[in-house]
Amino acid sequence: MTRQQGAALLLFFLLLFVGAASLLLAGAPANPELAEQRERARELNEAKEALLAYAVLYPDHYAGEAPGFFPCPNSDVPDAYDPPGTDDAATNDSPETECDDISEREGRLPRQFAMGGSYELTIPVGNIARQEFWYAISENYDYNPKPAAPHDAQLPGTLSVDGQGDIVAVILFPGVPLPAQTGRPSTTIGDYLEDENADSDTDFVTTAAGDFNDQLVYISRSEYATRVTARVVADLKKVLDAAYAGGTYPASITGAPGWFTTEWAGTTTYTPGATAQIQFAGCGITYTLDPAQPVAAKSQESC
Repeated sequence: MTRQQGAALLLFFLLLFVGAASLLLAGAPANPELAEQRERARELNEAKEALLAYAVLYPDHYAGEAPGFFPCPNSDVPDAYDPPGTDDAATNDSPETECDDISEREGRLPRQFAMGGSYELTIPVGNIARQEFWYAISENYDYNPKPAAPHDAQLPGTLSVDGQGDIVAVILFPGVPLPAQTGRPSTTIGDYLEDENADSDTDFVTTAAGDFNDQLVYISRSEYATRVTARVVADLKKVLDAAYAGGTYPASITGAPGWFTTEWAGTTTYTPGATAQIQFAGCGITYTLDPAQPVAAKSQESC
């Protein structure tokens, strides 16, 4: 056998091995637990986006209100999903009207939000159709009672996850009932969550010793401020672009929504010129306004 023939034969067997291995892997059954975890993660992130949308859109549905507020949790016993607009939806699927105590700021994630009297924002339906997602909100970020301090990018989050603080909201999926969790459906948090996640305080964890199958995502103050400051700037750009004259932006911000004056003006830095810059205390983004551009440019992606 020549050297070339030997090399060709070696290559043939190598390709044969790779092909056989590929067929074996393709025929192997997927890990159902891993697939379920990925599906939970997808739904948790969809719920997170819905909550952020609620905060950003808040002034569009409640006249005179600033952006940035989250709904209170739902405190009812889980039940079947009720279509938007039905009496049961208003009773069983919506946020509570207030959550002024720490124990009231953790409960089930509302499946639909009555914004301005209509059900216009609905949490994605999947596992959440069984109302299994739980939700905790930081003090000062819920819509009732509203904080006494200005509701701006500096307001600290009071929740923590695995020791990381400055968290404004946590969304949890409890997983299948563990041996000690025999009371479902119920309003008892320990029937669903474990360890630090079940003690109705401000600290949450992603892992723990012993039986534990909670899965969660969270909204940090940086993520929150990135979305909400962009909304504030979009509203300011409308009035400032309208006042643009003589090749320059106006010397001061006038005509802004009333909530800007009460909640945001004190921590906003505005620099006019042919283009204008807007900065907010508590957020590292510099927004640049240009009348020729439909949206403001950002100096960085997140606060």
